Amino acid sequence: MDVLDDALEALRRLGLNPRVIPHGRIDELRGGICIGLESESLDAAVLLSRVDYSGAGGLYRVDYAIRGTIRDVLPGRVMAETKSQIRGLLRRRVEAVEWIVPRGRGEEPTLRGEAAPPSEGELWEGCPHMRLTALLNGDEELLNALKSFLEAYPNLKISIFTDGWGESIRIGGSLWLRGEKLLGCYLSPEYLSIAERIGFHIRAVRREFGGLTF
Repeated sequence: MDVLDDALEALRRLGLNPRVIPHGRIDELRGGICIGLESESLDAAVLLSRVDYSGAGGLYRVDYAIRGTIRDVLPGRVMAETKSQIRGLLRRRVEAVEWIVPRGRGEEPTLRGEAAPPSEGELWEGCPHMRLTALLNGDEELLNALKSFLEAYPNLKISIFTDGWGESIRIGGSLWLRGEKLLGCYLSPEYLSIAERIGFHIRAVRREFGGLTF
């Protein structure tokens, strides 16, 4: 509960007026603790947790979500993810960042809600995955913000994916962190700015291709 309280306070400071959505309510997004947000491009944050088997306590992650679906994108699918060019062993430096569409075999999403890459049969020229990736790579301000942020987190990969229940499109990072580390990463003003900019592009793709909103 301390982690949740800290997350809510951080989101308040960011001006998002967060509110916990009770479990079982129709507007809850599954997978973790759903927190409704007041943002132009993001509908909710989802606080996820898992056990840290290497020591005491837990590990956490915060995904940001846009409610609804995009037509022709299956549930539990990664639409785009970051690929960083990194130089150096001891002092790792991010030289460039780009968005790519990962390729897979059309696996089923896991019970924990982790998404899988789309199969080749789910992709075509101009499909939603390709369109979203093109918009993201064409946003120079976003790429510069990502490069700057990833200097502090060179091992972080950011993915855009549909959840396994067909309820939302989510923006999530690959790192699971101690509760006290969340504020500097997923709950920082810099990361929120990146997530909100990504959210605008996700909504643009949905307007273009259609999909459910709720």
